[in-house]
Amino acid sequence: HHDPDHAAAELIRGCERPQRGLRMSRPQKRLLRWRRPAVQVDLPLPDPQGFIDWIAAGHAFVGMHSATDTFHGFRPYIEMIGGEFVRHGPQVCVECINEDSKHPANVHLGKSWTIPQEEIYQFKNYDASRVHELLVLEKHPENNNAGRFPVSWCRDFGQGARSPHEIPSG
Repeated sequence: HHDPDHAAAELIRGCERPQRGLRMSRPQKRLLRWRRPAVQVDLPLPDPQGFIDWIAAGHAFVGMHSATDTFHGFRPYIEMIGGEFVRHGPQVCVECINEDSKHPANVHLGKSWTIPQEEIYQFKNYDASRVHELLVLEKHPENNNAGRFPVSWCRDFGQGARSPHEIPSG
């Protein structure tokens, strides 16, 4: 049995000083934002399942850029985040289609958003029917073949937590 409040307390205690891309919102400390640094490192959590339980209890998690490239062996994390990094190609210019112009993460964008230079992640364990897509590509980022390629999404998880994931850094 994992105690989500204990896990959150440990997480908050470990985040009093920002470290390795981990930030807690203030003053309520109910939102965790994670942007994994360039070196291969997982979230510095003493109790990963407690972290998942904490999010499921109604707290929010925002995973930026490389959040899908962490905890590859921990299925509950992959299920929570909605996809798992496979690879990326070179940095390219892409036109992202705004799938939800009313969503707070996209409201400032037009019908599309051109990112001049970004490494676009490709995913496995991704199911568009289980997430709310925010930004997608209509062409493969490397060969321009037609298709649907997710860039950013959010999903409901547990008691009302709806967090955007895989926000591009562009």
